[in-house]
Amino acid sequence: MNKRKLQRDLKWYKKSKKVTFGGCGNRSLTLIKYSIMSLIFLFLFSMGQNVFAKELNSDFSELYISYYLDNREYNTMNIQTSTNKLPLDIFFWGFVDIHSDQNKNKDRFDLTRYFIEYRLSRPVGFGIDGLSWEMEYNDSNGSDNSVARFGVTYRHILPFLGGSKSWLQWRVHPYETDGSGAQVSVIYRFWLVKGVYISGFADYNLDEDVPDRWVAEPQLNFVLNNTFDLLVEGRINQTEEASSSLDGYGVALGVKVKF
Repeated sequence: MNKRKLQRDLKWYKKSKKVTFGGCGNRSLTLIKYSIMSLIFLFLFSMGQNVFAKELNSDFSELYISYYLDNREYNTMNIQTSTNKLPLDIFFWGFVDIHSDQNKNKDRFDLTRYFIEYRLSRPVGFGIDGLSWEMEYNDSNGSDNSVARFGVTYRHILPFLGGSKSWLQWRVHPYETDGSGAQVSVIYRFWLVKGVYISGFADYNLDEDVPDRWVAEPQLNFVLNNTFDLLVEGRINQTEEASSSLDGYGVALGVKVKF
């Protein structure tokens, strides 16, 4: 009788310790891991020189506003900003997309949905041109959609396509604050002829909870003058495609105003 009671008590004790460690202990370890990684990243981020300032040989700030008509019966306003005038040679780039609802042609000028993305980057230094540390923040309408990413990016020119005007930028973000995935991507700009170039990005999102998904937007740009561009943009968003209320594939025509 005493032996059986002892076995029951030991089994209960092990179970209770497991619950305590899995609930509180794992959360504490996760917070410690995030804190250590953030401190290491911030230390590395503070090193190096701004490759963008080096290439342009001057400080710059840019503001673009674009407006698109999508074939899925909705509109988009995009506000894009960038500057290299921040302290510590940090380069800032970001945008806000504001959309109306899909498949509501009569309400296509009523902008109700949004997505934002902001990046801070700083070259690693050590004589490695084009390689930078990067922090990225994303958010969109709805609850629990914000995420921050940390990683590296490598940018190099394509001299056979318009010299330094054409380039590729590879990005790897192995760490996300939601703890459930990672992202690899490429950003590009290819000059075809004078006044015409292709730009865009392709993100591949790896997630532990859902299938991996692509988000890509290739864009054909026609430079009219120093103020206006005409745009033709392809849109692939497998995250939207997974939603029953959204279509993830479309084409949009737009106008860009450069300030």
